[in-house]
Amino acid sequence: MSTEEATLRLEGSLVRLRARQPFFGALALLIDHHLDATIPTACTNGKWIRFNPQFVCSINARELDGVMVHEILHAALRHSSRCGQRDPEQWNIAADIVINGMVREIKDLELPFSPIEDFRLKDLEVEEAYDRLSTYSKPYMLSTEWHDLVRTRSNHDGAGIDAASEEREQRTFWASALSRARMLTGKDAYGQLPAGLLRAVDKVLEPSLDWRTILWRFLASSQVDFDGFDRRFIGSGLYLEDLQGESLKVRVCIDTSGSIGNEELGQFMAELRGIVGSYPHLDLQIYYADTELYGPYEMEDQDDMLPKGGGGTDFRPFFNAMEHPDHDGALLVYFTDGCGKMPEKPPGQDLLWVLDDWFQKREAGRYHLTGI
Repeated sequence: MSTEEATLRLEGSLVRLRARQPFFGALALLIDHHLDATIPTACTNGKWIRFNPQFVCSINARELDGVMVHEILHAALRHSSRCGQRDPEQWNIAADIVINGMVREIKDLELPFSPIEDFRLKDLEVEEAYDRLSTYSKPYMLSTEWHDLVRTRSNHDGAGIDAASEEREQRTFWASALSRARMLTGKDAYGQLPAGLLRAVDKVLEPSLDWRTILWRFLASSQVDFDGFDRRFIGSGLYLEDLQGESLKVRVCIDTSGSIGNEELGQFMAELRGIVGSYPHLDLQIYYADTELYGPYEMEDQDDMLPKGGGGTDFRPFFNAMEHPDHDGALLVYFTDGCGKMPEKPPGQDLLWVLDDWFQKREAGRYHLTGI
């Protein structure tokens, strides 16, 4: 089988996806595809997808489309960079189970050979599926041909790459790519995607609180404008505006008092990641508070750290800290259950209260701390 034939088959797969699966067709435009005879089947590191030419020519069209979507989803959901310090093989298995469960629900797609599947785990987050796998008495084994998640800090990318910087870059890129793919797909076609995929994409793009609407109101007064086209996508035939502007300072405080549980903290962090993914120009600092204030921390510090605090709730330390000139003009965001000691005077900055729905049973709103 020639390289030219493999190239034509890959191009045919991309054409079919654009016609039959516009969401995946749009995502496929935003990631590089290469033929590489040194790998056994296919793999991705989140920045590119590589295919073995002989493997491409050995499977039928539906199977090739299924493998293409499988690798696109690994990349778009950042499975390579999300592995962290976990066992790479077991993480790859967990990610494959979740992705294969999605692929099985998509019309006109098949999976070659005997892919790893588990109906008990397919609807879980990859992290949860990974944890569940550790309880199995007979663990799954991944054949060497299907170790398809390449670590981002690999020899392919060069030595000395900062892992946190790489993760930020991928998170920002794929949040933008998923948003654009959803826009190009259209409401009806997007709604036909597997429920698990919709949850995963919506978690990235639209956390449960309406952050986009609220934050754009705050951003309206910043030095932000559209200036020409984003040149990264012109080669793919996409003429999309390039968002330019100065960074906007945002200071977030998370209530870690005893009344806030792990589920609520997880929700808070999901919201923060949604903000950073959608608005990469934000200068974001994170604080934790109970009766004392801890921080500031950067967003990339959050994956491997435990939130500070656990006592009562006092809002005053955070607002006192915000009186420093370094925070002039910053947007303040406070995640809390709403029960705590308030300051005697309002801060000089705009403030967004995000009230925990488990306790308050009401939505977040924008308030200035006047009249308290």
